[in-house]
Amino acid sequence: MIDLLREAATTSRDVLPVPHRDFFEAAASSNGEIVLNDARSLLHMEVATSDRIRARIRRGGEISANKGITLPGSEYRKESLSEKDGWVFRHTREHRHIRYALSYVKDAAEMTNYRRLLGPPSHLIAKLERKTALDDADRIARVADALWLCRGDLGQRWA
Repeated sequence: MIDLLREAATTSRDVLPVPHRDFFEAAASSNGEIVLNDARSLLHMEVATSDRIRARIRRGGEISANKGITLPGSEYRKESLSEKDGWVFRHTREHRHIRYALSYVKDAAEMTNYRRLLGPPSHLIAKLERKTALDDADRIARVADALWLCRGDLGQRWA
């Protein structure tokens, strides 16, 4: 078992800090599957609150800072930019050679919302890391400037 806490950092080996309120909100509408680090590690949620998830480890592995974490079975939807991402965008959007890759795009509706947030001149890349995105790839392609299926994402379970 492992606890996921809505914290920026921890000193405990049995706690995984996840500093994203949206992640804990999304947990309530998920099937309980938690995927980490390009599906190298899998957890199953046992109990969830607004700031803590207790999960059973289904496939373990080394986890380090800034690795991906998602709830692939969640219907939760809230497309927005983090404060840090908004800062980066505001300070780079005038450079026409900059491309923005959006991770864990769920579907064309999400990509449409990002297009609305960032504007048509922005070059947006949708990273296909969920089965829902792969299933909706044709529609996502109508909104995104490019689709990426990255090598690490090939390990993702899409069945």
